[in-house]
Amino acid sequence: IHDIAEFYVPSKYSAVQVIYRKAIAFLAARQSDLIVTVSNFSREAIAERFSISKAKIVVTYNGVDHLKLGAGAVEGVSAGVSALQPYVLYFGVVERTKGVEKIVFSVEKLRAQGVDLRVIIAGRQGNASEDLEKIYQSRRDWVAILGHVPDEKLINLISAASAVVFPSEYAG
Repeated sequence: IHDIAEFYVPSKYSAVQVIYRKAIAFLAARQSDLIVTVSNFSREAIAERFSISKAKIVVTYNGVDHLKLGAGAVEGVSAGVSALQPYVLYFGVVERTKGVEKIVFSVEKLRAQGVDLRVIIAGRQGNASEDLEKIYQSRRDWVAILGHVPDEKLINLISAASAVVFPSEYAG
């Protein structure tokens, strides 16, 4: 069980998805001999929500293949934004619970103080894509929304970033 966001942030899903995800999570938690999840946060939430022993829940963190990471060349990203300039990177689905707009507003405050920093957003569209597009309209000279990028390009973007940021309100 990755997480149980359907219990804490139901607006992330459609009504049908919430019902389905709650039912599947409940059945999985109750009928499994062992549950694997991605963080201690999720472990605590699953144990509390389903009244099961934490001993039944194992945390296995998301991994990264460090051998693939390296300082690869990243070419220009979009009009006004180059990966050769300092930037903050977010990668993942553009959903409301991911807080992507907070990155843009935070960097905007830094830029107002004279910090030369840009934002690059890589990931498939989600329920916050339209909102983000509106925010982006007046910030095209320092924000780039790339959409999905291939793994090789993503690895290079991560390697060249000043920071990789995940300001999620709720995540596994």
